Amino acid sequence: MIHWLLLLALQYDPNLSPKFSESSRLLQQQRFPEAISILETLTKEKPAVGEYWFALGIAQAASGNSTASLAPLEKACTIPDRVARACYHWGRQLDQAYRGALAESALRPKNSAEIQLRYSAFLIRQGKIEASLWQLDQVIRKQPFFGIAWREKAGLLMAVGRKEDAADALEQAIAHGERNRENLLLLSRLYAELGNKDKAQSYKNEATPQ
Repeated sequence: MIHWLLLLALQYDPNLSPKFSESSRLLQQQRFPEAISILETLTKEKPAVGEYWFALGIAQAASGNSTASLAPLEKACTIPDRVARACYHWGRQLDQAYRGALAESALRPKNSAEIQLRYSAFLIRQGKIEASLWQLDQVIRKQPFFGIAWREKAGLLMAVGRKEDAADALEQAIAHGERNRENLLLLSRLYAELGNKDKAQSYKNEATPQ
């Protein structure tokens, strides 16, 4: 925790809001709820500033709330005004939250599934496709009606050329809340590539009704 606070202080940009300086001071004093309150306001007022999201994620992590730190750290890592060092901390917090989710999986399968879904997205960014697929399989095992997880799995299966499995996964996604034009057209294209013209046309007609 001390390392993160020093890192935040050393990287402070004086051109940022005076409120940011105040939040940094509160963090150094370990007055986390007050710092978090200020940083939440800053991210709402200036959502395009990566440093604000990074600081909020660090504050949440320093307060012991790894799960709450994930969204702001992910934002800091991925928005146009990204903070490169945020990606490292996002991965670190994902690892911690993931381990905690596994420990609690028997009692809180929904929460642990959501953590593993986010962790799978992180693994995709690292190019670890098979590891990400494994995580998604665990998510689906815990939450078989989680349409988003099925859709993510379909995308990965397509990326590795497993079109039949991808079509099956996308069918599940559509059956569990992800029935939209984009997914219907994607499934139509998949079936066309697999040579199933009837299904391809059926999904295309549903996606683009006359």
